[in-house]
Amino acid sequence: MIRFQNHQRLSLPVVLILLCLVLVGCAVVEASVEEHEAAWETSAHATDNSQYFEDEISERCAKCHTTPGYIEFHGANGGTIGEVTQPVPTDQSVQCDACHSEFTRDKTEAVMPSGQELTNLGKNANCFECHQGRASIV
Repeated sequence: MIRFQNHQRLSLPVVLILLCLVLVGCAVVEASVEEHEAAWETSAHATDNSQYFEDEISERCAKCHTTPGYIEFHGANGGTIGEVTQPVPTDQSVQCDACHSEFTRDKTEAVMPSGQELTNLGKNANCFECHQGRASIV
């Protein structure tokens, strides 16, 4: 047993589990910027030449297909949360800032097309915001 100053005791298995969680967390954080960029470059998020968007991406589509649209939807630039007010040029693909900006990084909920709000999603909330069926009734 390990005894702390306030006399709480932790058994060896609990200490080992905590140590493993810390080490795994550190390993995830240690992934290099280059590794993240390489993974992004091969994803659909990096595509800025979709056949479906000619000159601009409409307000309706910009939320999920562009970084400016996604962060505006979450209140960036003094915008109204839940709205994208203008189209975005087609060269504005989904970049790191879409999910890792000050407006989105602490997001833990998502709203489904039906209006149903999903809470306590943790880091998956940004994914849920766009990666859901457009006709979802959840």
